[in-house]
Amino acid sequence: MRCDDIIELLSCYIDGEVSPVERMAVEEHVRECESCRKLLGEMASIRKAFSELVDADVPPDLHEGIMMVIRRAQNSVPSPAGCGRSEVPPVGAGAGQRFWERWFGWVKHPRLSWAMPALAGALVMLILLGSFGVIRDLVTQRTGLPEYQVGESLGKGVTPAPGAGDAGKLPPPGTGGGDESGGSGTSESGLTADRAKRSPSTVMGVTQPGVPEPGEAPPAGTKGEDVYSAAMPVIQRKIIRNARMTISVSRGGVRNALDGASRIIEGAGGYVETSSLVTGDPATKRNASAYLVGRVPAENLTKTMQDIRTLGILIDQSESSQDVTEKYIDLSARVRVKEAQEARLIQIMGEAKTVGELLQVDAELWQVRADIESMKGQLNYLERASALSTLSVSFVEEGAIVVPDQWASFWKAVWGAFVASWKGIFVFGAKIFPWVTVLALIAAVPVAVLRSRRRS
Repeated sequence: MRCDDIIELLSCYIDGEVSPVERMAVEEHVRECESCRKLLGEMASIRKAFSELVDADVPPDLHEGIMMVIRRAQNSVPSPAGCGRSEVPPVGAGAGQRFWERWFGWVKHPRLSWAMPALAGALVMLILLGSFGVIRDLVTQRTGLPEYQVGESLGKGVTPAPGAGDAGKLPPPGTGGGDESGGSGTSESGLTADRAKRSPSTVMGVTQPGVPEPGEAPPAGTKGEDVYSAAMPVIQRKIIRNARMTISVSRGGVRNALDGASRIIEGAGGYVETSSLVTGDPATKRNASAYLVGRVPAENLTKTMQDIRTLGILIDQSESSQDVTEKYIDLSARVRVKEAQEARLIQIMGEAKTVGELLQVDAELWQVRADIESMKGQLNYLERASALSTLSVSFVEEGAIVVPDQWASFWKAVWGAFVASWKGIFVFGAKIFPWVTVLALIAAVPVAVLRSRRRS
């Protein structure tokens, strides 16, 4: 054992409060170490002196007098700056206190009084930065936001991030951009376009019949609100419906149930998108099962589910719906804006005077047409998905469905939460590890300097 460990046990050794193994270790060490043997003798003599003291009454003001003498001594005798600490730890000091005094005692140095607050502030900043990075990564992974910006108005549509796709953009009409011989004045086409933007009779570049210009009275027998609302198209609600069913059938009736469900879906005006059948095997005790996914007109979904329910015993059923009307209207408006922009670009292409203007307009026109095709594809998908609902049906034999253990699923969820928590802690530690390493290296410099000064 080391001298530090023996010194901690000397007081208990004198009092007889150590185990036989510790007593043998202390006696063996004291026989070999002169300093510990000397310290043991001093402690034994002090204990003997204390035991020989006669009990006396303590004066009531003894404690106040001692504290007054200590404070007077501290004020009259200042400690010299830079004095070294005793390398021998005090008797009874814990291992944690000795470790702190040995490695972090430099923090109490008068010239480095700023070190601890600075390190604490830097550590707090690193923790905040690491937390922000973890939260940002989680939000990005969950939302999957693309790297583009949404325009301020519906007419701008979706625009790429700044700095991307600047090449190929057209200068404003009338500025003479790309025309080597043109002037800087405003052209007639630019004034016309500007008036069209401010005119309520022109919606997204298309003139609306029956809508009055500013300063004109609405037609007789109509209200102003009715005139402008009549120009807006009426769109029915687009709702995507999905349903799922689990049907239990008798032994050997899975194939017949699958065929019956297919006939019911086709009779309702839909079609079977995919189907699968697993035959039973008595040797391996495998039950037969079947799975079917069909597309049914939305208005016939409820009746189709009722008909399929008659093929067996209903075990489970669920329905879900998603309203995509807002997205459909937004895409329709963007398509109209892009089509108006396409018509305007075609007009500008006919007025181009140089090859540079022609190529620039052609590049922009191709981009607009690509956006139109993409948006129309999304519109077609929303129309098909809302017109035909998805119906998933599973057929199983009797006795194949086992009720899940609620406690098993509960403990599984607890274990998943535990693993996810530790994963987040490890990710956070990996993010702040480089910064903590840099701070440790920076803090090691003053520690090394102070320790070298103490040795010298």
